[in-house]
Amino acid sequence: SNIILASPTSILHHIDVIMQEVMVNNYDGIDIDYENVAVDRKDAFTFFTNNLAHQLHENGKLLSIKIG
Repeated sequence: SNIILASPTSILHHIDVIMQEVMVNNYDGIDIDYENVAVDRKDAFTFFTNNLAHQLHENGKLLSIKIG
């Protein structure tokens, strides 16, 4: 997860991949369970989850997040 959170570009690409998977398979939503997110990636993780939630909710999909 730390590599995915390395830049806004990689985050947005990851969101695109998730959205494609959710929409193509007509999932109700997605459960995010990323472990060992580095402390210095906190802001990037927040950016990721906020943007993912926005896109999912715009499409009537759900987001759950496990933090551990």
